[in-house]
Amino acid sequence: MSHRRTEETELILVLWAAIKGVQQFVNTADGAAQQHFDRRELLRQYQEGTQPKVPTTPQPTQESALLVLKLWLSIENGLGGIPEIPNGTKLLMAANCLPFLNRTGFSLPLFGHQPFMIWEHQQLYRLVTSTFLHSDLKHLVANLGSLVQSGSWLEAKSGVTKFAASVTSLGLAASFLDALYSRISYQRLGDKQGYFLQTSVGASGLCFGLQVVADYTRQGAASVMNLTAIPVRFSCWSNLVVTQALLSCDHVSFKGHLSGILAGLLHVFLPKAGS
Repeated sequence: MSHRRTEETELILVLWAAIKGVQQFVNTADGAAQQHFDRRELLRQYQEGTQPKVPTTPQPTQESALLVLKLWLSIENGLGGIPEIPNGTKLLMAANCLPFLNRTGFSLPLFGHQPFMIWEHQQLYRLVTSTFLHSDLKHLVANLGSLVQSGSWLEAKSGVTKFAASVTSLGLAASFLDALYSRISYQRLGDKQGYFLQTSVGASGLCFGLQVVADYTRQGAASVMNLTAIPVRFSCWSNLVVTQALLSCDHVSFKGHLSGILAGLLHVFLPKAGS
């Protein structure tokens, strides 16, 4: 593939993400100015709310068995020459699985990523708790598959101490940028629903951030659905496009995924800018 075609593909992916972000701003702001939310009542609901619970822990079924098989295949095929999963990555996977041991689940209103509660009531713990909660087994498996591939590669290259520092900074940065996105959308475009009502969970932002950092240590090209190839450092954008196109619904957080990519880029380029 020619260098010109590669640049065109990269440009298309980045432009698509930018257009999608603007579109989401506009769509969520449409009609939002007519909405009114009682801050006291919302505070009471988020502090006292017990439903819904996450994660939902299903009884063992054929579907759950297939999901575990999918995760195993992802691990087997995704280590990229690394003989085994490093210990730090194993601990990170375990931390994401632990909430499923609580059969009663955790309160989404109390532990989820909620911009209003983060900004106006300084409940910063939500930046952490929301990362380690998942809505269901499908959500968990999807993120673990991504986490084990990028995490194993990055830890093998950087060591467990640096990997742990990267996970901490990327997770917090992705959650913060997600909340900042909602805050700016509310202040500038009047997106009250996204700011006051939307609550999210999942390690997707962390996974995208890890992918960015890992990909900038790799060489070569990455395939986009076996249709074309792009430099591996741009594969996060193709992943964003494919994820949003195939799973485009209210339960997939575009801003959460984009925040993870931005966190990863900051992690890569800020140290270079300061040197």
